[in-house]
Amino acid sequence: MAEPAGLLLECPLGAKAVSGLFRRKVAWEGGTAHVGHVLCCLADRGEAGDVLIVHHDAAAGRLFLAWMLVHYSGDRLAPVWPVVQALADSLDPGTTGQGGVMTTFPEVLASVRLRQGVVDHQPPADLSPAEADRLSHQLGRFMPNGQFPEAARSMTLRGVQCKPFRSAWKTYVTWRDQQERPARIAAATADAPFNLFDSIYTADGAVFERHRHTGRDIPFPGADPLSFRAEAGWYADATHVWQRQLAEGSPPPDVLRGRMRVNNPAALWEYVPVPGAEGGSFCWLFDRWDTMFWRDARQLWSLDAHRRLVPLGDADPDRFRAVGRSFGADDRGVYHFATRLDLDPQHLRTQEVFAWDEHRVYQLATELPLTGKGFAILGQRRAGLRPDYRLTDGTRTLILTADGQVLPDDPDF
Repeated sequence: MAEPAGLLLECPLGAKAVSGLFRRKVAWEGGTAHVGHVLCCLADRGEAGDVLIVHHDAAAGRLFLAWMLVHYSGDRLAPVWPVVQALADSLDPGTTGQGGVMTTFPEVLASVRLRQGVVDHQPPADLSPAEADRLSHQLGRFMPNGQFPEAARSMTLRGVQCKPFRSAWKTYVTWRDQQERPARIAAATADAPFNLFDSIYTADGAVFERHRHTGRDIPFPGADPLSFRAEAGWYADATHVWQRQLAEGSPPPDVLRGRMRVNNPAALWEYVPVPGAEGGSFCWLFDRWDTMFWRDARQLWSLDAHRRLVPLGDADPDRFRAVGRSFGADDRGVYHFATRLDLDPQHLRTQEVFAWDEHRVYQLATELPLTGKGFAILGQRRAGLRPDYRLTDGTRTLILTADGQVLPDDPDF
């Protein structure tokens, strides 16, 4: 199934009963575990994009449970059913909970009704379209931008996860980091590697990516499996940050197939440490996923023309700021990615993909033959993904095409 799907469920439950629910024991991994532990495992071990919410509205006395899976299957959903049974066991006599297995559309795949001690699986038609829409909208409340924060982040956001879930998460993280994860890493062998996350594995003390399409193992030389993580679009451990590059002597990264260029499965990739990057403190600048800048404890980083991570010279990490959507600056310089622009940061202005001061105008990293003092965007015309612009500095007017050509002015633009 291409569309995400999973369980959406709501039922009446008071605060005391919610706390009791998290202390109940259910079947888990060949034994038993508290509901709180099971939910933490599901949240932590799920695929990127999976959504687990346990929200309690104390004023209304209602619990909302969502377990939505990017790649839905009955087997992936199965671990939540013992939790649902524990939820049914927690209901007061005469009360019912209702929900269903559904897509985000929502298309109902099965209806679920809870009463004290009983979980009834019913046909899809038993959940009304109005109730399915209501549950779907309830899920949407926690995804204002169409994206739900990953598990650890969701525990820090106000009004998302219920208090017992947040408390269980703290206990779980301590157990995971100090006991479970080190034990699994130490026991991992080439015949039985341990999946750190996504397509990253460890065995015999080494860390490697098992490529999803080619099946090749790509090592991270010298990586520490205990601290290895995905960080801000890169891979890092306590010491290093790694970037991927073509190995020496590799076939080209893409090939022509018909009229299209596609990834070349014969290409040989490798991971190499980024010189000078300090992995333990490496993160997004401004804590923004859409930024083009990163930092560590010592310096700022961005991408060069070859998409390699490089330091930003003498840029000050503590005074650096985002300027518009495409630029960054401190008191000493202005940057588009790793390219330093010949602009005065004290007189900097930006609009869309343009930055200028009194003397110069840039479109991203390209200087235009205009002065900044009278710069203005007179109009734009879109024929494809990127527009053409009509620009002026008060003395000269020109057309800047989507592919970067500078043409004479066209009054009919």
